[in-house]
Amino acid sequence: MAPAIIVAAECDVLHDDGVSYAETLRRAGVPVEYHEFPGMIHAFFGMVPVVDDAMKAQRLVWAAFRRAFA
Repeated sequence: MAPAIIVAAECDVLHDDGVSYAETLRRAGVPVEYHEFPGMIHAFFGMVPVVDDAMKAQRLVWAAFRRAFA
């Protein structure tokens, strides 16, 4: 299975699902990069340029894509 990157928002109703998914993938031997953003809500990823953590999260994902397709 391909490596995974999981970006989680602390104040997201789906937060625990992201944690569980990362743990499940790791137990299955899948390389996982997990990043949690404290205080963020579900839709923060799309809140660029207003929310600094949104840009940080997008940069992490872009870097993962660059590594995957290098």
